Amino acid sequence: MDNNIPFYCYGTKILTVCGDVAVQDLNVGDSVVTIIGKHKPIRRVSHREVDCYRHSDPTSVWPIRISAHAFRENAPVRNIYVSPSQALCFDLVGEILIPARALVNGATIAQVEVSSVIYWYVELEGHDRLPTENQPSESTPGMGNQAFFEERGAVLARLPELDDSSIAAPELSRPFYTEGPIVAAVHEQLLSRAKSLGWTLDQTPPLDLHLLVDGTRIEPVVRGWFFRFAIPPQAQQAWLISSMSRPSDVSNSDDGRNLGVCIVGLTLCDGFGSERSIDLGDPQFDQHGFHHFEEGQRRWTSGLSRIPPAYLKECTDGVFLRIELGGPMVARWTEPQQNAISISSAGDGVSLALGPGLINSE
Repeated sequence: MDNNIPFYCYGTKILTVCGDVAVQDLNVGDSVVTIIGKHKPIRRVSHREVDCYRHSDPTSVWPIRISAHAFRENAPVRNIYVSPSQALCFDLVGEILIPARALVNGATIAQVEVSSVIYWYVELEGHDRLPTENQPSESTPGMGNQAFFEERGAVLARLPELDDSSIAAPELSRPFYTEGPIVAAVHEQLLSRAKSLGWTLDQTPPLDLHLLVDGTRIEPVVRGWFFRFAIPPQAQQAWLISSMSRPSDVSNSDDGRNLGVCIVGLTLCDGFGSERSIDLGDPQFDQHGFHHFEEGQRRWTSGLSRIPPAYLKECTDGVFLRIELGGPMVARWTEPQQNAISISSAGDGVSLALGPGLINSE
């Protein structure tokens, strides 16, 4: 089992004896209904806000968006958001559990880049399966380490992990798969369904390349494949952010990396004629969300890559960052326009902070 505890996002509705109830409105003692119709009382409802940009690996805590009808008609009935480790239940000649992160296909199931997210934890007695927006998902029994969830208003830079000595891994109610032929078969079926729903491949998707400097979004000046950013004085953190895609989601490639943009040149300029060309082979990039240096000439970002802080410390008076790209990004799945309009008007019921703003729709 992977390391993080499963969580729901704000607004996700769970079936109770009183009907579907949003996770943030559940209370201890409320009775939920399992997928076999059994009533179980809630032992604990907790939540925490996670600061994704303070996490050592933001992609491990970004939520997974599961589109309406991704699994079958009305399953789920609308977009839902869960943590990467929240498992979904499938009946393949017997029920199995697969975590959301293993189902990502870049189309109907995709990871969403956010600066922070509020995760909710619903604890029952024993591990079970609950109808969540008409799609079975796992519940979670008590795991101890309650200090992680005490309680409202706190912000975490990481999620509690099962390798923490104070947390006991639960006894699972069904077989749990994170990889292998069963997961591959489910993944293929979900992508086939996505195509039937009208998802198409965009071979030249927009880059949306920008910097997030100490929480402020900075747009580039663009000339061809050159992008120039003005970084203000005394900057502490600079994240290079763009759209991303996984080759394995859009082709027969077995490359499952999140790829943002391909950088072939990186230059710092003080604006007075002094320029410094940055060596992309510098090992510092390996530690800040960049993929490995390829063929001595290029690096791919992960879609969320941090400029090594050492370079910013040299630029106390501000600096221009010039980036040269080696070409377009990897193809990306595009949602049917009618679905996008329908979902937008209905609202997703999710509380996420994207960049400096907060989205809170119900």
